[in-house]
Amino acid sequence: MLPKLPFLYCFLVFCFWLRYELRKSKSKTADSKNTLFENEARANLTRKKPLSSLNYITVSEKSILFLEINDDNIKKIQKNFVDLRDKKIVNLSNKSNTELKAEYGPANLTVLSEYSDNFITLISSIQKYAKKLSELGLDNEAIEALEFSVRSGCDMISSYRLLTELYIKNNQSDKINALLEYADKLDSITKKPILNLLHSSIV
Repeated sequence: MLPKLPFLYCFLVFCFWLRYELRKSKSKTADSKNTLFENEARANLTRKKPLSSLNYITVSEKSILFLEINDDNIKKIQKNFVDLRDKKIVNLSNKSNTELKAEYGPANLTVLSEYSDNFITLISSIQKYAKKLSELGLDNEAIEALEFSVRSGCDMISSYRLLTELYIKNNQSDKINALLEYADKLDSITKKPILNLLHSSIV
């Protein structure tokens, strides 16, 4: 029996440790949930605030987005830009609904969601637009459109990838350093993969 005692002792120690860790994990989860509920409750009590301080993005009729090109696919994409022309566009992708309510009041949540949806439509449309432009051999125009998207806070990996490829193709690799600066300011889950992409593209 004696040889089995060390094993039994280790097994009991492991069981106690596992029980302790499970309790600790449950406690952390409960604390996290309580914090979320408390934050949500406080956010719901916030008074409605003016939205004049938001960083609005303007889609100008004179921009590269409205370049006249005799291509049906381009025209379909440009319809999105026409629709967005008179709408309010704000990049709020780095904020949760709770954070938005806490900062601007729950009464503004619906309109803020619309502004954010408009931003997502804008950058996704620019990505499609730029890709089509590059396919038509209009690299400079595609670059200009993507640069506008990046300046506006785009966090799409595909846009950074296409812009990087166009820079390299057109002997403008030195501009990748500027992209690194924009990417470094992102507050998004795509920040790290975008930075990795850019660093790997620098020769």
